[in-house]
Amino acid sequence: MSELKPNNNELGKTSENRNEVLSTENEKNSEQASKPEETPAINIEAVREEILEQPEALLEQPLEDSPEDDQPIYIDRAMKRVSLNNELNLIRTKLTSSQRLLSKSVHQPTIRRLSDVAAHTITRPVGLLGGGVLAFCGSLIYLLFSKYVGLRYNYLIFIMLFVLGYAIATAIELLSKASRSSKEN
Repeated sequence: MSELKPNNNELGKTSENRNEVLSTENEKNSEQASKPEETPAINIEAVREEILEQPEALLEQPLEDSPEDDQPIYIDRAMKRVSLNNELNLIRTKLTSSQRLLSKSVHQPTIRRLSDVAAHTITRPVGLLGGGVLAFCGSLIYLLFSKYVGLRYNYLIFIMLFVLGYAIATAIELLSKASRSSKEN
């Protein structure tokens, strides 16, 4: 039985060892507390590639840490309209009265739709290029012809040639796009 019980010398040594271990642990904890925690470096490119590789269905699912009733948010037309109106009102507060009036008239839904349609059809770069080239060349030829024959120059010819060149260039562009899309399918 005496083998199981440590003597007083052994008890003193173990308590001293325990005190030393506790003091070193306290020192380590105080050193760690005084050091600021370092944030791990994030490789943005790797995260971006990982997100882009995931199909959209996976991106719409809730996160693992989120509650089960947390669903992805779908933005509909009404939410877009409300958000746009709020943003416009916020911007209009910083404008002068004349600019505010212009902003209210330009951002009407009908004017916005007309502007979007015009942006997709009227301002075709190929059409403008074709109209400009035909108007320049055609009016130059017409000018030389009118000087040679002695006619009076008609300025309406330039506008008519521009419209004709625009129509021809746009038709060529649309036909080439249609032929390309039919070849791809």
